[in-house]
Amino acid sequence: GLLASLGIGLIIGLGNYIEVFTNPRIFSVFGVSLYYFAASFMQMAIALYFATILSFSTRFSNLFRGILFFPYLINGVAIGFVFLYLFQPGGTLDSLLSFFNLESLQRQWLGDPTVANFSLAGTSVWRYTGLNFVLFLGAIQSIPKELYEAADIDGANRWQQFWSIIFPGIRRIIGLSFILAI
Repeated sequence: GLLASLGIGLIIGLGNYIEVFTNPRIFSVFGVSLYYFAASFMQMAIALYFATILSFSTRFSNLFRGILFFPYLINGVAIGFVFLYLFQPGGTLDSLLSFFNLESLQRQWLGDPTVANFSLAGTSVWRYTGLNFVLFLGAIQSIPKELYEAADIDGANRWQQFWSIIFPGIRRIIGLSFILAI
C-alpha cells in the first residue's frame, strides 16, 4: 500500500510540474513576477543612491531622510486607497498629464494589462525604497570616518570613495536587501 501510494503521488506530482511548465497560461504568472523583481532592483538602486548622497553632509538631509522613509511607515490599506485615486480614470495622474498637455499618455492605469503591472510595481518601488534606504544609510554611517578622511587626503572624489570605501563596506547589507527582494 505505501509503495503504491508513493508511486501514484510521484506520478501526480510530476504531472503537475509538466502542466506548470508547458501550459503557457500558467507559466505566464512567472512573467508577471519579473515586473516586481525588476522593481525591487530599481528600489535598491534608488535607495543606495540617496543613502550615499545623504550620508555626506547635505543641506536639509534630515528632511530628505524623513521624506524617503515616510512611505514605508504608511499602512498598506491607506497606500492602496491613495494609489487607487491616483490611477483611476480621470484621477490625479490623468489630471497631471492633462495639465502638462500630455493627454496622449493617459491610460487605464489599473485596467490595461500592458500597463497595470508597471503601475503596481512603481507603487511598490515608492513604498519600499524607504526600508532599503534606512538599511543602506545605517551601514554607510557605520563605516569609520577616518577612511573618508584618508581618501580625501589622497585626493579621491566622491565616486572613488563610493567604489573603494562605501560599496565594499556595505556589501553584506546589499546582499541582505537582495535576499529580501527575492
